Amino acid sequence: LYIDYVKECHNDNDYDFCRELENYKHIYEEKVKYIGKCDGLEIILPSALKHDLRDIIMISMIILTMLPFLLFVLYKVKLFG
Repeated sequence: LYIDYVKECHNDNDYDFCRELENYKHIYEEKVKYIGKCDGLEIILPSALKHDLRDIIMISMIILTMLPFLLFVLYKVKLFG
């Protein structure tokens, strides 16, 4: 059932539903650690969240913004010789 919802989540844009599936995944994996191994029981469930393009772009922009400043500071400190 979880796998079906994960497939639906990857095809849909309902972020809140996907986030709750991810929360369920973490709770399930914590409980399975204490139960032990059972036949037919998956220990690690697949993630319901895809990589968010917005986050990737934001991280790239922050790095590209900070890099010239860092290089300028390193140049002024004369760490490059």
